[in-house]
Amino acid sequence: MPRPVYQLLSHSYSVDEDTKLVSIYEVVDTITVLKLPAPAPGRVAFFAFRPMAVLSCWAIDLGKGDSFDDKFEFELELQHPDGSVMPFAKTEFQFILPHLAKRFQIRLEEAITWPKGGVAVIEGRVRKVGTQKWLTQSYLLNVKIEQPAEPTSTAPLG
Repeated sequence: MPRPVYQLLSHSYSVDEDTKLVSIYEVVDTITVLKLPAPAPGRVAFFAFRPMAVLSCWAIDLGKGDSFDDKFEFELELQHPDGSVMPFAKTEFQFILPHLAKRFQIRLEEAITWPKGGVAVIEGRVRKVGTQKWLTQSYLLNVKIEQPAEPTSTAPLG
């Protein structure tokens, strides 16, 4: 069964074209969500969302019987603090020589709704095709729900 190497959430990463090594920037361990009031009738509310990516890396375990001919399944999901689950990815893969590791890069391009604050879990799992047992690795994410600060001025904008 492949070994977990790492799994994390970040705002940015890059992959070197020659070496295929990854550099990870702005690792995210806490998400702060502002609980905004509904917009006034006839008005539209806008918010900013910075895309993120989950990087999940697994290594072939040749010493424990893995082979480059083996086929594996990979799944990734978000377990919200309220217990609900959001699937992110599901695919089959093989390790390909000369690479002893397989890295999954899942871009999160849309905002996620957070029903409540607490600890969320990003869980990646791998198993050999045709077997029942999953090997998992988890990344814990603190989700904070906050009220926005009161404005300090009542002057019109612009």
